[in-house]
Amino acid sequence: MKVSVVIPVRRATTTLETCVASIKEACEGLEAEIVVAYASGDETSMIASRLRGVRLVRGEGRRSVPQLRRDGVRAAFGEFILITEDHCTVERDWVTSLLQAAGDHPASAWGGPVRNGRTSWLGWAHYFTRYTAFLPPGRAGYCAHLPGNNALYRRDDLLSLATEWSDGFWEAEFNTVLRAARGPFWYVPCAAVTQQQRRGLFEYVFLRYRHGRCYGARCGRAHSAVFIFVALLLFWRGARAAARHGKGLRFCVAAPLLAVYYAAWAAGEMAGYLAGAGESCNDTD
Repeated sequence: MKVSVVIPVRRATTTLETCVASIKEACEGLEAEIVVAYASGDETSMIASRLRGVRLVRGEGRRSVPQLRRDGVRAAFGEFILITEDHCTVERDWVTSLLQAAGDHPASAWGGPVRNGRTSWLGWAHYFTRYTAFLPPGRAGYCAHLPGNNALYRRDDLLSLATEWSDGFWEAEFNTVLRAARGPFWYVPCAAVTQQQRRGLFEYVFLRYRHGRCYGARCGRAHSAVFIFVALLLFWRGARAAARHGKGLRFCVAAPLLAVYYAAWAAGEMAGYLAGAGESCNDTD
């Protein structure tokens, strides 16, 4: 089999079926499988279990998205493994564009930009907290980072480094190891995904806190204990990236919400660095 498309599913009641439908279209005519990994304790489990034309991987209890990515990757058979998420839709040429890039440009992984499909004030704020490094269109060429919901890997490379994702496929951590071992990635501007994740205003505050706490426990450094430094650093990086891609005004409009979300992450990172992850790594997108 040429390619496996892995979709971790977590709290995606409004987006999962649309996501899978778009990926089925992108896989038409290809030697491909779609692997949907979900947890029995998730509110989306009934929807996921009724999907047809996909291979289902069911985990017991509760899973975070990185843990579900791990489950899906372990179950995948393809020579290449393409990872996205349950709130993303893709164009018909998404899979073929990434496979073409893999054939034309030697690299350790290939990926593309993340578009925003939620253009409300809240939607832009959520988008900017996660995807300013992958704003479209970007430039084709070698790069150091790829998004967790738009990346193509060789299965053999993933399996050779399986100990690095045994407790969860945390893409930023794993990609750092992969890049050091196999070389840089290749960015494919035409192979975009459109994210449409739906979370409430305050719900997202706690999600950012949990993700920040998990990160602080796993990857934190001394500066993680300085709340104001981390919050300002995140804000500055986001604003710089948005301005560079012509989204500076939108970033400014969303700035009041972004300040809250960056502060939530910074508080979580500080707590994780000083007190450990707690249960945060089992309950994050």
